[in-house]
Amino acid sequence: MSKFSAGEWAVIANLVTDSPIQIYVVDNEYKPVKYVAECRRVSDAKLIASAPEMYEILRKIIENTDKSGTGAPFGFVDLFSEVRKILARIDGEQEAQS
Repeated sequence: MSKFSAGEWAVIANLVTDSPIQIYVVDNEYKPVKYVAECRRVSDAKLIASAPEMYEILRKIIENTDKSGTGAPFGFVDLFSEVRKILARIDGEQEAQS
């Protein structure tokens, strides 16, 4: 299980001032609940705020491939290996030996 803050992450920017763009976990009314990070560029903040969703997609790809018992389709073995390495790094686990 991942160790990042659970919930939807959102970018909260004050475009009037030059203050950093902040990323928060938000509730169902889109109100900030927990501070996550801050960035100077909106594009960086959007990427960081998308991290939990990207993580879940990568995890589902691996889980569904592992459950099928058929292995990765031809040409995707290296890609799935890279996905496993990324997930291990995110989860703070040691990367599996290839």
